Amino acid sequence: MTMQWRNRRGIALRIRRVRPDDAPMLRWGFAQLSQETLYKRFFASVHQIPEELLRKVCNPNPARDHVLVAMRNDGFQEWPVGLGRFYVSPTGRRCEFALLVGDRWQGQGIGHRLLDALIAEACRRGLERIEGLVLADNREMLQLARARGFSVLESDEGPTVSLMRLELKALGWQHRLRYRAWALLGRLPE
Repeated sequence: MTMQWRNRRGIALRIRRVRPDDAPMLRWGFAQLSQETLYKRFFASVHQIPEELLRKVCNPNPARDHVLVAMRNDGFQEWPVGLGRFYVSPTGRRCEFALLVGDRWQGQGIGHRLLDALIAEACRRGLERIEGLVLADNREMLQLARARGFSVLESDEGPTVSLMRLELKALGWQHRLRYRAWALLGRLPE
């Protein structure tokens, strides 16, 4: 599944599945992130991507994981601008997602497209729920989640972390059909 579009500044971007050979590029992209962006994603001060995590991200188990990378091609090379992933719970009925968008690329709709692509894949797989944890003061991510119909709830992690939850079975049939069509066609709406 590859999805292509132009952002508000006319820059061509695409979302595709991650590949094992993306590891060096993702390591580089991770090193470009600000401490604030890293803290919002990992809830801790992180200075480099743990090799174990990089290995898991670049070599997902297709039955349990779904990892997408948003790329910019400058004419010579592709550069990562965002990453979205989910992993399916052991029960096989729900998945937990996470998003990461580069500092210079935030606010340009990349997170929306990554989340839409993850929801589409979760619907295609017949999952009942998609959820994720977010810092309670991460207004941008909470706004994105609410715009996509997620409920924001208290989490078991304490008052500084919220749980975003979307009941896929509760989506109207039109939304479920639209997400399934997007997954099959490899395109997301503008």
